[in-house]
Amino acid sequence: MSALLKQLKAEQLSARQNKNKIKSSLFTTLIGEIETKTLRPSTILNDELVISTIKYFLKNINEALNLVGENIDLIQEKHYLEELLPKQMDSSELNTLIETIVNKEISLGNKVNLGLVMKLLAGYPNIDKKLASELIKNYL
Repeated sequence: MSALLKQLKAEQLSARQNKNKIKSSLFTTLIGEIETKTLRPSTILNDELVISTIKYFLKNINEALNLVGENIDLIQEKHYLEELLPKQMDSSELNTLIETIVNKEISLGNKVNLGLVMKLLAGYPNIDKKLASELIKNYL
């Protein structure tokens, strides 16, 4: 079982015990979605699957907030989900990582382009891909 899923289940249990209905309901739904995805034969349960499902939930909450405006329950749900995600690299850390990757690829004699660097960054779950793309364009 994924470490992040274990954490999610523990927090869901804690929320139920503390009678936090919003958090309990949200995490129950999230766990159900993750477990449903793992029923597919080609799906492997790992932290990456859990993170992508959390991001999917966050995207839907952000869309709902744009439609209905400020909603306390949605804002709380968004906060709970954001706490589960790993801390994103800031721009200076990301820029350093991009420089390292580009310099390594150049030293190997490879032609460096946006697609190659983005592909190599795909293994890092804690990056903002939009920011990474902008930084790579500026660097190249």
